[in-house]
Amino acid sequence: ATAEIFYWYSVCGMIAMIVHWLLLIDMTIFSTQLSAFLLVVGHVLGEVKQFLTALTFLLLLFGSTISILCDRQCGDDGGDFNDMWNAIISLFSITVGLYQGDFREIQGDPMLLTMIYLFLLVSVVLLLNLLIAQLNQTYEYINKDVLGFARLNRASLVVDAMASCPKAKWKSFITDLRLDEKREFDEGDLGLAGCIQSHEPSGLHRENEEPIKRYGGTTASEAPWPEEKQKRGHDAAEDNPEVRLAHIEYLLEKALRRKGMDIGIGGHHSGSGHSSISILSSGASASSA
Repeated sequence: ATAEIFYWYSVCGMIAMIVHWLLLIDMTIFSTQLSAFLLVVGHVLGEVKQFLTALTFLLLLFGSTISILCDRQCGDDGGDFNDMWNAIISLFSITVGLYQGDFREIQGDPMLLTMIYLFLLVSVVLLLNLLIAQLNQTYEYINKDVLGFARLNRASLVVDAMASCPKAKWKSFITDLRLDEKREFDEGDLGLAGCIQSHEPSGLHRENEEPIKRYGGTTASEAPWPEEKQKRGHDAAEDNPEVRLAHIEYLLEKALRRKGMDIGIGGHHSGSGHSSISILSSGASASSA
């Protein structure tokens, strides 16, 4: 009785240790890469479950039929295939490469050898390669947004951990962040409050256009926010520097023609700089004359 109690105590201790290590998996939130890898593993487990379901069906199918075949024909030479349970274990061992038997012992029974080869064809050649293809496809699908999913998982764990955080400690943390102070977009350019400022080299992310939208007028909170006018069609095309330069050339040519000078400007927009210089120089000589 004491040995049996000690055995079940060891089983419970083993289960408790497994649960302990599974809970430590949450520590992966401190590394985005590890958290992303863990999410990939969780998503591909669904494909592994489908493979195990199909493999279980094949083991029951071939295990029951081979056990009936060996019970009637194999006699004592059936080895590990004489009953259904041993036949299932032997077939699974063959699938994962752990079978220690010799196939020369069953060469005398062509039907048994045919059934084993048929099981290997379906389980190893078909199911295992299909599992690899499914894992590859699932990984390519989830890998596109895996870092975003990892950050969402981290956020959910942080929210769950907030329930155990004392209010005084949380208020002290918020005070240290100084969220009520306005942060600078640039030196002397005060921005909005309620944000955390981080510095980076000026050449790290170059911007050709100003990303900050600025509006004139009052800063009262009850005043309506001005509507942003989106440029469409012709207005958007006018923002193109080449279009603007071509328009300036047209206006210069038109102005000079009004003075009685017929100056043609040839070439494409790529030569627009030389054309503008020639127009201006011609205009200057005409004025001096």
